Amino acid sequence: MIIYVILVIIFLLMIAFPFVLSSFAPNSKEKETMVVASDNKKDPRYFAKSFRQLMEKALADIDNKENSEKGILILSKAEDFVFSEDLEEGYTNVKKLVVARESFCVNHKATFQKEIFAMDLAVMGENCKLRAVEAQKLELKDNCKVLRWADGVSMISTGNGCDLGKSATTEGNLKIGINCTFNKLYASRIVVGKISEKLSEEENKLEDSIEYSSIRNNIQRNIKTVDDKATVDATIITKHKLYVGENAIVKGHIKSNKKIVLKRGSVVYGNVFSEGDIEIEAGCRIYGDVFSQMSVFISNDSVIGQKDKVKSVVARQSLVLAEGVVIYGFAGCEYGGKTTYRVTFK
Repeated sequence: MIIYVILVIIFLLMIAFPFVLSSFAPNSKEKETMVVASDNKKDPRYFAKSFRQLMEKALADIDNKENSEKGILILSKAEDFVFSEDLEEGYTNVKKLVVARESFCVNHKATFQKEIFAMDLAVMGENCKLRAVEAQKLELKDNCKVLRWADGVSMISTGNGCDLGKSATTEGNLKIGINCTFNKLYASRIVVGKISEKLSEEENKLEDSIEYSSIRNNIQRNIKTVDDKATVDATIITKHKLYVGENAIVKGHIKSNKKIVLKRGSVVYGNVFSEGDIEIEAGCRIYGDVFSQMSVFISNDSVIGQKDKVKSVVARQSLVLAEGVVIYGFAGCEYGGKTTYRVTFK
């Protein structure tokens, strides 16, 4: 009988033990919320900056090393190089890394199998083919092809028909021509071709800015259309295909499980997210980010983002940008992007 009582007591203690232990645990309500740094963003120019630092260090040390006489730079490994002024006249196929201590201008078709590093302006002539280039200022003439990446510290300008490889980045303005292909673009201001005089005037308005605090967070759910010239003083979340009418204004974000169509001249204060395609007609203005699980099509003279605030246009599939499109920040896609005179919607 005594053994039975002891077993019952042990059993009860085993049941009670977790509850007793939990009473000594800190109250979850009293825990501080973990702080996440919202400004901890990956630098789109990280690789280019790292390459520039390696090059500047290697060039600073080169005068004191016998490697300079052998034409070798020590980067992550030994690299054969040539100063641009020492290139043979009429060169067409350069197999060494090219270093330009001043400007580097190529006026003929040529292939560069290694990187190009220019301390000032680099101008690549029509139909040039290059592996990668880092310059203070970069100009690519028509039909240039970049295999990997291109970076211009203060600006990049391209002609028509260029292939910009995996990425083209700059801290300044990036002007990209028509019928160009790309994967990722980053600049303080990306411009496709020429913009209209009207858009140029609108961009110069200093008051043309939307603060995050002015974006409406009250929600309007499962609508299918916003009428022409209507104003929606809310964020839209819908499971339907959504049409936003001409010159309509949405003062919040837009999120749809299906396709989103922004008709000509419509304005969105916040972000536009879609599980389907996003079609943005001519003259639209979106102050936030644009993201699609499928493709994004942006027509003439539409503006994404605003000055001095990095925003993103990201498509899981394709990204098509028409002439006059302006993007402040980043543009990228997985299946390849292109620029065109006009967008053809599906």
